[in-house]
Amino acid sequence: RALTADITYRDEVGQGKDKTSKHKENKKREEEEHPESVKAVYFVVGGSAMGCVLQLVQERYMRRVPYTCLLFVAGFGLAIFHYYRPDVEETQEPLWYTSIDMWMNIEPQLVLYIFLPALIFAEAMRMDINLGRKLALQVAILACPGVLLGTFLTAAFGKLVLPYCWSWQTSLVFGSILASTYPVSVVALFNTLGVSRKLTLLVSGESIMNDGTAIVCFGIMMKIWEGAAVDPATILNYALKMTVPAIPVGIACGTLTLLAIFASADSLYHSDTMIQSAITVCCAFLSFFLAETYVGTSGVLAVMTSGLMVAFLGWPRFVSKECISVVWEFIEFLGNTLIFLLAGLLFGHCVFSRRHSIGLGWADLGWLFAVYGAVMVIRGVVFIFFWPSLNCVGNRVHWQEVAVMIWSGLRGAVGLTLAIVADCNMARVSE
Repeated sequence: RALTADITYRDEVGQGKDKTSKHKENKKREEEEHPESVKAVYFVVGGSAMGCVLQLVQERYMRRVPYTCLLFVAGFGLAIFHYYRPDVEETQEPLWYTSIDMWMNIEPQLVLYIFLPALIFAEAMRMDINLGRKLALQVAILACPGVLLGTFLTAAFGKLVLPYCWSWQTSLVFGSILASTYPVSVVALFNTLGVSRKLTLLVSGESIMNDGTAIVCFGIMMKIWEGAAVDPATILNYALKMTVPAIPVGIACGTLTLLAIFASADSLYHSDTMIQSAITVCCAFLSFFLAETYVGTSGVLAVMTSGLMVAFLGWPRFVSKECISVVWEFIEFLGNTLIFLLAGLLFGHCVFSRRHSIGLGWADLGWLFAVYGAVMVIRGVVFIFFWPSLNCVGNRVHWQEVAVMIWSGLRGAVGLTLAIVADCNMARVSE
């Protein structure tokens, strides 16, 4: 009996080793067939396909619902499905879950490098520079002192009204995240309704310029939150470092891009349109990379500068303006789709994974709507405060236009990206 039991035990152990070795071999084979870098593509392709379906449904059956809102809700739904998914070993296609895990743990700086250059350059390419020069001072007032005032008022609301006992440092980070506007759906609606070019340019121009201001403010507030010793001289030095060198970098990249566009503007060769499309994409990312990596200044301002140069001088020399427009519409569509899906995914992941540790409840949902209302009221206060200044430096802005501009101050891709960066950095510091 002892001998039989021993033989049986050895057989079971052998079978267990065989199963373990087979599992390791399967896992190794899967890793060889699907490397880690390849798995990240699943979310990009799947998210793009989901975005196409949502865009089709939204344009035909849900026109009153913004496309970006549908993306955020879809991302939240993905988070629910992902959180309550079955065990990975029991599913036949676990690569989708692995891809989502990779994107939920993405490096925050990588988010900036992937999404911001394309989205900001696409906005700049749509600018009417001739009309923009007449409205430049008005846009600058809204995008610089207006953003600062809005940041501090939002921070005061977060500190004094919200029941989370935030410090002033955290509240200032919160205010800087909500300082940037992204009215892409509003501008599209303006174009559909035939709204005046002046109002459209004021809204879109403010959005482009306040992106740079908001990101510089965010960098300063994050340094304060991390405990860095700052004084007015340090803040001024940082602000100058992040703004002044960025403009020459953008001018240099824009000049090289324009030279390439002019060289391929003869329309005598089949590849001229393709070259011009590709060079504009290279300009967007290279200007951002050079400014952020080698010069240490604001990549957003560099991209904005190069994009405005191409918008002003490049459009008359494009072989196919329709092709350039379609290329950048697709890039902007892809960027918006992925960033809003990712934002909804991360929001859902935070809700489900942290709801017990931080005590989330239905009251927090009410405070979320209170924040939305407060942000709109604060934007109204900012516009009313600077309304006389706007009328002094440019064409008169009527109260109807002010009301539309207040309501059009939506938050979007830049704010979501900064929120992702802040959440990742705060999680690392707390660890």
